[in-house]
Amino acid sequence: MLDRARPFSPLVIRAFLATFLIYMTQDNVFSAARMQEFVEFMTAEGFPAAAVLAPISVYAQFACGLLVAFGLLTRWAAAIMALTSSLPSSACTSELRFAHSLTAGHAVSVDVPPVTRSGTACFGQSAWCAR
Repeated sequence: MLDRARPFSPLVIRAFLATFLIYMTQDNVFSAARMQEFVEFMTAEGFPAAAVLAPISVYAQFACGLLVAFGLLTRWAAAIMALTSSLPSSACTSELRFAHSLTAGHAVSVDVPPVTRSGTACFGQSAWCAR
């Protein structure tokens, strides 16, 4: 039974990823107030150059979501997503904060995201930057 669905699995994964990327960024893309709120959040969490990194991150995720949705340049979109996901964490510090967080007993899981100093949950590699 699952063999019949195998040809559709890339389409399902692509649809899920595209929907997630577009949905999670659309409010910041279409609302200057929401983008400013995101910049302020990143600044409060200690991200350097938040006024530059926040829009780059948001617009890159939105554009990559559109590319993935239409099946265009999907490898380039994945490379851009990998780059923009790693920029905030590499810009934060040269220390290995991830290892420090592990020794401090913090949870590392996709299901249980780390919590920032302001008490909000963060997802992704850049979430460790605030620690």
